[in-house]
Amino acid sequence: MAVTQPSLLAGHRKMSSSPMLPSMVSSVGKNKEKEKPQKPVVQQGGCIPFLGLYLSDLVYNTEIPSYVEPRSNNSTNPMGGHELVNIHKHRTTATIIKRILTFRTIAARYPFREDAEVHGLLAAIEGMDQSEMQRMSHQLEERMV
Repeated sequence: MAVTQPSLLAGHRKMSSSPMLPSMVSSVGKNKEKEKPQKPVVQQGGCIPFLGLYLSDLVYNTEIPSYVEPRSNNSTNPMGGHELVNIHKHRTTATIIKRILTFRTIAARYPFREDAEVHGLLAAIEGMDQSEMQRMSHQLEERMV
């Protein structure tokens, strides 16, 4: 771990020196660009979207309040000062889900066939527990030092 950790931290420092990185990964949700749902580009053929973009849009959208305060609390307010439903948030959620469903339909155009050899190789892979991963990491570090 003594070799692995510093190399990871060095890579992290390079990435964190980018001025745009904090705004790209921030979960604050105040960046309007992040709150805009991704627009799909529909092509003639099939399309496999990166679902993570739409899921992150949904996550950012959950940070927007579901209810908003009325703009004025005077007696002319017909709602009498009650919170109002944030229609913008719900429209955005509906748009994102509609796009996910559209891409799901478009992605079905790809004729995927199962490759028995690859399937067999992948099915035979066994996972490692935490202690085994640490042991292998230490062995690798010893060879690098």
